[in-house]
Amino acid sequence: MRLLFEMDKHNYGTCTRTFVRHSARSIVIRDGRVAMVHAVLLDHYKFPGGGIRDGEDPVDAMVRETREEAGLVVLPDSIQPYGYAHRVERSEKVPEERFLQDNFYYFCAAEADAVAQNLDAYEAEEGYQLEWVTPETAIRTNRKAAGTSEYRTMLEREALVLELLQNEGYFSKEEETISMESAVPVDLETWPRKELYQFFSGMSNPFYMVTFRQDVTDIYQYAKRMGVSFYYTLVWLCTEAINDVDAFHYAAVDGKVVRLPRREPSFTDLKPGAEQFHIVTMDCGDGGPAAFCREAARKSAAQQTFLDQSSETENLIYFSCLPWVDLTGFVNERDLSTPESRRDSIPRLTWGKYTEAAGRKTLGLSVEVNHAFVDGLHIGQFAAALERRIRQLPERDVRL
Repeated sequence: MRLLFEMDKHNYGTCTRTFVRHSARSIVIRDGRVAMVHAVLLDHYKFPGGGIRDGEDPVDAMVRETREEAGLVVLPDSIQPYGYAHRVERSEKVPEERFLQDNFYYFCAAEADAVAQNLDAYEAEEGYQLEWVTPETAIRTNRKAAGTSEYRTMLEREALVLELLQNEGYFSKEEETISMESAVPVDLETWPRKELYQFFSGMSNPFYMVTFRQDVTDIYQYAKRMGVSFYYTLVWLCTEAINDVDAFHYAAVDGKVVRLPRREPSFTDLKPGAEQFHIVTMDCGDGGPAAFCREAARKSAAQQTFLDQSSETENLIYFSCLPWVDLTGFVNERDLSTPESRRDSIPRLTWGKYTEAAGRKTLGLSVEVNHAFVDGLHIGQFAAALERRIRQLPERDVRL
């Protein structure tokens, strides 16, 4: 787990002993708001969570404390590590004691309905209650309270974590339908691709597929280093590489050619132990690959339907994966019964399991496109853009 920041007051030089109390806390985000425990009596906010018992796994402590303090039942499959904050200072209650604490934060989703809290006496006295608040509200409230509170270090820690989450793009509203409003109409008469578009649009099946081997060694190492999904990382990389190539931005909407500002991923996924897949549609955000992976894991685990039809627009990329076979080609199902269906511009990307030879991991990556919009040249540009994006993967969790 990465270090988020340190809070070291360097005021413990004369301390003769150390008291260690680590904690684990949950980050549950819905509709741009975060689940916080509001201490009503003192008017401050904290992430649900608390102390880790001797011998207790930090994740188990987070799940237990989140239920006790906030009444939120964490979905186990959604849990992803975010990072930890390191705190060390002289104890205010026992001057000869140095207080040492690592605070571990985990992204997760929770069941829709909260259950009854199980509060300690002091928590009940301080009026602990679950509230869904904007990060701005919690930060402002905590810094206002910190000046006179015995919890001032904790309040500033929570404010700093909230600011990190803001800066890394975690508070975009995921449920908003990906918008088509900014699509720009294309003047067909001056569009250089007019003849090709008209030629291939008249075919009964203008779709074709190309499969090539892709080295994914560096992607695998990045995902392992960051503790995120290899699959989600490759979805993010391919999405950004598709958007790097102009030809993939064009689509036919209501019979007219438009240029889309960008495309976003819509990918198949499987819950652990399940045999029926579901489809997750979301935007990439601006937090970089690791942030996308954590949000994808959280959203996928929380999704209760096969597909959110409200998110189905033309500015998507369809992704799928067959991790059980070494893929050499893949053709998607289509309904070609109407002229409109033959103007489908959505790229379909599929890959299989990776194989290893000479210390390198490779897999077969299939790209299926509409020839009315995309030529082989453009698939080559996508492959080059993907290589470039892979080389740009950060050594640590920062935005590209």
